[in-house]
Amino acid sequence: MISVSPNIEYLKKISGMGFPIYSVHVEMDINHYSWENLKKLVFLLDAFIRKASTSNKEDAIILGAIVRILKIGKSFLKLSGQMNLTGQMSLTRLSFETMTNVGYLIRSKDSKRYIKYYKNGLKSEQALLKKIESNIEKRGKIIPIEERMISSIKSTAEKADMNLTEVRSIPKPKEIKFPNVRDRSLLIDPSGNLYTLYKSSSSEIHGDFNNIVKYDINFDTSSKSFIPVLDDNYADTRIINGMAKIIVILINIILDTSLFINSNLIQFSDPISKNMFLKIFEKTKCLINKSEQIHEDFLESR
Repeated sequence: MISVSPNIEYLKKISGMGFPIYSVHVEMDINHYSWENLKKLVFLLDAFIRKASTSNKEDAIILGAIVRILKIGKSFLKLSGQMNLTGQMSLTRLSFETMTNVGYLIRSKDSKRYIKYYKNGLKSEQALLKKIESNIEKRGKIIPIEERMISSIKSTAEKADMNLTEVRSIPKPKEIKFPNVRDRSLLIDPSGNLYTLYKSSSSEIHGDFNNIVKYDINFDTSSKSFIPVLDDNYADTRIINGMAKIIVILINIILDTSLFINSNLIQFSDPISKNMFLKIFEKTKCLINKSEQIHEDFLESR
């Protein structure tokens, strides 16, 4: 169980947050409106987990994942607030993957889902450990930095109730059978539409052709040559709302007790803060949907 105790005065301040849209015919105004709605949602998530706690290790993983998405959301706000598009899609993808982990751990009926999650997460530690030990064997001695790195790997493994011997013997990913991000997303959205959001952000991660030619180079017709585009693009409602949707889905997952393996995952400290939180959340979701529709109408009117 995760105990949450949103501060009522903080929730009141969040409830009062808002930004009127000046013109539905000016894209910059629509983007600003969407950004303000995302900010309200991020602040609400902050209020939700700021005083959260749990004594259960598995629930702590869920809590940590929520914290991770909150931090990513704050980074996204900073980038988009500075009119800096570069990096926003990458942050959206990071939050998406974490959100699907939460969905898998909460909604999957696989009794070994946490063990699979731990082992999959320790694969990079395993590779590092094997490389360090190979270097030690070739050199014939261990150096201080290697001692510290092995100690760090051991400490991480212990949090999963594993030792270094068990880390060394973690099988290949196919044998672990931890579901990929697509399969995890289908637990949340069987239609597969949600996965499209994830794929659309992949081009920035990989530096794909379509991302490069769209944002980083331009063809100058006068000189008939390609030139660098050094000025960044402004924040876009579609990308801003993509991040907002991930946070909305995250909150829906952790609050949807009908789908919990552990139906007592979230415990509010009092009914007043719970009702206030839910009221603000529902209102903010409506604002996000409104901004999406306004932006769609704007694009169709051009």
